[in-house]
Amino acid sequence: MEQLPQRIDWHYFSCRVSSDWEVTRYDLSNQRGKLNFSTRHGHAGSISWEKTSAEYKPESMMNDFMAKHLLAVKEAEKIEEAKLQLETFEGWLLGSWQEGYPLQASRYLENEGVTLKWTFLHCTNTELENLYKPVIKSFSENNGDRKKWCLWNFGLSLPAGFKPKEVNAIPASHSMKFTGPENAQAAINRWGLTSEILKHQTLEDFSIKQYNKMQIHISEIERTTFNGHEAVKLKIKKRGEKGFDKLIGRYWDGDAILWHNKELKRIYSLRQIKPEKTQPLDLEDLI
Repeated sequence: MEQLPQRIDWHYFSCRVSSDWEVTRYDLSNQRGKLNFSTRHGHAGSISWEKTSAEYKPESMMNDFMAKHLLAVKEAEKIEEAKLQLETFEGWLLGSWQEGYPLQASRYLENEGVTLKWTFLHCTNTELENLYKPVIKSFSENNGDRKKWCLWNFGLSLPAGFKPKEVNAIPASHSMKFTGPENAQAAINRWGLTSEILKHQTLEDFSIKQYNKMQIHISEIERTTFNGHEAVKLKIKKRGEKGFDKLIGRYWDGDAILWHNKELKRIYSLRQIKPEKTQPLDLEDLI
């Protein structure tokens, strides 16, 4: 079977999903949250994470979920007969009742103290084998010295300790911002409609406009290449956002790079900003 095309990396997990699955909900907390996926036909599935005890009981959680689902679809009379059929698959416990009803898959990550759950609201035998099992099987743990972060087919790799602070997704513009130890910051942006963006301005002009909007000052700018793409390299600074630096308006220094991927018709930006005496990130290590 061919590998599913779309990569997803978030808290604790990496996986792959179908190309038409779009992330329509995302949570930033590492304690509890979920990603929802939708297609033009509606809800496709969701994966959730929650810090839990090693004594968690997935069967009980699945039965509770099924009961709530039957109440929600006004089939409460079926709760007593809705006995879950359990199956172990690739380290996951799968629970379902019968065709046309939800499927849940649960896995406990002992090293993290986290329960992961996939939920699919409608499951037939064909969907289970051809769609949902490949998604579940694609799972790997996202941990170690570096963690990957990827939604909407763009993302970056950061040292452990960085966490998402802000995510924005609007048509033709996506961004993710992260904070790390000692208030270090890293961010990635992506813009579409590049033929319009660069119709009457250079990449340098666009860089200056975008960074002005972010209230980031550019002290140096120069033409370069990045992974074979036309690019501009920036030296940047921004007023400190924490502690005494914020109080006195001290600037934090950083650097950034913007590049134009003509094949994908996208402009990307990577940046890192840090307080004084904080170790900087190497931008080339983030992709």
